Amino acid sequence: MNHLEKEAQEHVTRKRKAFLRTLGGKINEVESHIKSNVWDCREVELARDHLTSSFLWLREAAEKYGVK
Repeated sequence: MNHLEKEAQEHVTRKRKAFLRTLGGKINEVESHIKSNVWDCREVELARDHLTSSFLWLREAAEKYGVK
């Protein structure tokens, strides 16, 4: 791998990591907002499970296809 390819790969990796870090922070904010404002119940538990699932699928997509 030449220098330019290595630099491009590092750039893509930095962008992906920044995206995932920001996404994780936003998901934590949503989870905190839910905990603070909605009573715990089965529906809330399901919603939080889906939120976690969404994060995992987005992480998979970002790793497989990259980010814009």
